[in-house]
Amino acid sequence: MKRPVIGITSDYSDGYSEEYPSLLTYRIKSSYISAVISAGGVPVIIPFGKNIETQALLDKLDGIIISGSRDDIHPYFTGKAKRVPKKNFISRQEFEFRLTSDAIDNRIPVLGICGGMQLLNVLFGGNLIEDIPKYTGSTIHRNGYFRMAHSIRIARRSHLFRAVRSDTLMVNSTHHQAVYNIPSCLNVSAVAEDGIAEAVELDSDTFVMGVQYHPEALIKYKSHLMLFEYFIKKARRK
Repeated sequence: MKRPVIGITSDYSDGYSEEYPSLLTYRIKSSYISAVISAGGVPVIIPFGKNIETQALLDKLDGIIISGSRDDIHPYFTGKAKRVPKKNFISRQEFEFRLTSDAIDNRIPVLGICGGMQLLNVLFGGNLIEDIPKYTGSTIHRNGYFRMAHSIRIARRSHLFRAVRSDTLMVNSTHHQAVYNIPSCLNVSAVAEDGIAEAVELDSDTFVMGVQYHPEALIKYKSHLMLFEYFIKKARRK
């Protein structure tokens, strides 16, 4: 059986080395690659840029993962700033909004992780809590990439429940922003102990999900690998 080809959006470094400090470098954590391979897919790293044709990419892909980012989504995209600076992280975010929108239009399965979930919420008109501890007082969301931080409650009528086959799950956490004003087209499929949304799903026949935690760092636990297996299965059927 043919393995689905899964595109993973890349993060970046502003320099390549001391010799080439101004050379943009695309990069991705190896954990994303391992998760896709372990779940039965073929990973492809997607660079970003305004001159990259998303449709040409999507014609070759069976699914996309919007990976986590070192940068917050710029306030321009939530209507809180009038201009965007000419920075690499803006170029990445502009590209990911365009790629995600086009993937959904093409009925290609999408999995947004951490900042990728936040991007999905903003794409459909939602907003972001700019700093969870400041606005809610909660401190459970910064415990690390490989460490369990807190539990989540999963809605039974959700793709996430069907994927992990449980209504509770321990997850890691590395974010300080969170989604709010979640648009009606997105269903909240999991919440943390403090009420912060931990997963959303598009109300659509196409699989479009965002998770706030990082399952790719936890695939040694079967329940987290199962999410990628479920996503790969959806990509195989697209």
